[in-house]
Amino acid sequence: MLQQKLGDKNGLVIWDYHVILIQKQTQKIDNHIHTKSYVFDYDTVLPWGMQFDDYFKLSHAFKKPNDTLKSWFHLIDTEVFIKNFASDRSHMKINGKFSHPPPDYPPIKGEQAAKDHNLFDFLDIENKQFGKWMQEDEIQKFFSARSI
Repeated sequence: MLQQKLGDKNGLVIWDYHVILIQKQTQKIDNHIHTKSYVFDYDTVLPWGMQFDDYFKLSHAFKKPNDTLKSWFHLIDTEVFIKNFASDRSHMKINGKFSHPPPDYPPIKGEQAAKDHNLFDFLDIENKQFGKWMQEDEIQKFFSARSI
C-alpha cells in the first residue's frame, strides 16, 4: 500500500494484513439512490474520513512486482467484528517481548469470541465465518460512489 506513515519515501508498505474502517452511506434523493463511502485508516498520511474512491486510487496506485500477487479484502460487518474479534497481542511479540510498544488500552475480546486470540481466524481466506472475501475489483465496485 502507498501513503502509509511507516512506508518508504513513497509511503509504500507491504502489509501482511491491514485494518481500515469503511463507512458506506446510501441516500435516496428525488427517487435516485446515491452511495458514497469513506475510509478511516490510522496508518495513512491521507486525510481521515477520505472518500473511498480517492483513498483507493492513491493507496493502491502501484504496479505489483508479480502478476500472481493479489490483494484480498475481508469485508466484515462492524457488529460481527466487535462481538467476535479477540487479540491478546501475542502477534506483536518476538521472543516474548513486544516488537513495538503496545496500545495503551487493554487487549480486545468480543463477548462471543471463543478464544483469547483469533486474529489468524480473521486472516484465513478459507474461513467464511466472519464475512466475505473480495479481490480489488470487487471491493472497488462495492464501495465506489454512484447514483442510480
